Amino acid sequence: MIYKPSQVLLTIDGVIITNWESATADYKEDAAETDAGSDGKVTNIVNESREAVAELTLKQTCAQLPFIRGLLNARSQIPFALLNKSDGSEAVAGPSCMVAKAPINLAKALSSNVIKIIGEMLII
Repeated sequence: MIYKPSQVLLTIDGVIITNWESATADYKEDAAETDAGSDGKVTNIVNESREAVAELTLKQTCAQLPFIRGLLNARSQIPFALLNKSDGSEAVAGPSCMVAKAPINLAKALSSNVIKIIGEMLII
């Protein structure tokens, strides 16, 4: 799903991130899959994994980039959330995530202004 700043509030380690363009979040695996046995019988299998990836596209004016780079360099476990502006409910919640990718300098990163957050998340 694609989230826009007009719809959600973005927080990383409790800090509100400003001047961003869009965010996406998706699970790495499907919620369920099937398996066919040697007898041809198909079984549905529920996948309980909540391993997910969120990608955030920042504007060049994002003042929080040094903070985000610090989290990347420290390899810190951090909370991550996208909160619905309409009612404050969580659209995406990850209590223990990590910054996996962040540009060094947004002014020079015209095509790679994406932050990648990984971890266990609940996507609603």
